[in-house]
Amino acid sequence: MLMDFLNLTVEPGDWIEVDRSTLKAQFLRANPPNHYYATLTRRLGFSIRGQ
Repeated sequence: MLMDFLNLTVEPGDWIEVDRSTLKAQFLRANPPNHYYATLTRRLGFSIRGQ
């Protein structure tokens, strides 16, 4: 069942069930894998050894 979750109000005591989709997503990588982690650590303010 597909529902509109954008305007769903969740009250204290409510339960939300999340299931795995039968569909798979594929993503196009525009940069090498280490670019993601370098960007993530920089944005989170973690220091990278040697930089």
